[in-house]
Amino acid sequence: MHDSVDALEAIGLERSSYIVKVNNRKVLKGFLESVGIVTEEQEGAVLRVIDKLDKIGWDDVKLELGKGREDASGSKIEGIGLADAVIEKIVSFLKLATGVTTRADVLQKFEEVAGANPTAAEGIAELKKMDALWAKLGFDESRIILDPSLMRGMAYYTGPVFEVESLLTYRDEKGRERRVGSMCGGGRYDGLVEKLLGLKVPATGASIGVDRLAELLRMAKPGQVTAQGPVFIAYFDDELQVEYYRIARLLRDAGISAEVYVGNAKGFKKMKKQMAYADDKNCPLAILIGMDEADKGVATVKNLKLGKALESTTTDKQTWINQVQQEVHLDDLVDYVQKQLAQ
Repeated sequence: MHDSVDALEAIGLERSSYIVKVNNRKVLKGFLESVGIVTEEQEGAVLRVIDKLDKIGWDDVKLELGKGREDASGSKIEGIGLADAVIEKIVSFLKLATGVTTRADVLQKFEEVAGANPTAAEGIAELKKMDALWAKLGFDESRIILDPSLMRGMAYYTGPVFEVESLLTYRDEKGRERRVGSMCGGGRYDGLVEKLLGLKVPATGASIGVDRLAELLRMAKPGQVTAQGPVFIAYFDDELQVEYYRIARLLRDAGISAEVYVGNAKGFKKMKKQMAYADDKNCPLAILIGMDEADKGVATVKNLKLGKALESTTTDKQTWINQVQQEVHLDDLVDYVQKQLAQ
């Protein structure tokens, strides 16, 4: 999980904009055993409720652990039916780290509350080893914390689990401040491969929400994080449609992302509209082939990226065109595009 942190920072996430939350399923499993929840079915039901904590809050978690509740629409949500005393013990355990500032203190509280249970003790020992490793590598509590309420609802997790949570906020359409939430998570699942393939293989995995991460980077560094779009192939003439797609395929076969413009609105072939589309997608190059170019076996290639860079320094239109635009024979098009993208 510290590797995940390094990776996120390496792509531009500011250190103060996230926190890594870590827990161990063995600790919770052992604690639940100590309060009478001993079957996998009971444990799974409790974990599914706790995993909804961020969405429904403490009061509704208590109700779903007990007698149930009604949601905002009036629909009945069945409760697990735990006794009030058991619910209070579970909630107290989940809130165990509230106000605690160090991982060492959380571990001490884990031992006080659940350390007598062998399963929980095994999980606590694993967390202690991890804590020692993080301390040696310089990952303090400003980056990694222990959170007893972190579940990762999937039942196949068998040990440590973690999530990377963004600390950034945004305003929704009603002006309300919202948290972005989790952008990366995973954990240890020793039994999953065995269930699927019959092979006993210890494993740890993690997944990153790429779309959410991209939005976070845009929020953290507005204007600095823009993905490069595909090479843009303009659409001039219906008779050349096959040629446009042939060129797109040649580029893609060479490992170059390419897109033929397709519009369904009236006037979609207008060049101004097409170039605005290419600009919105941050396309680096545009390939222009009309009937005149097709008759000569050439394409006009416009370097859109270079064109933007020269706008502030080149005032003469013809000079700008000469630097940005080049007529290229179709047989040489793929090589030319590759060289332009490499610059």
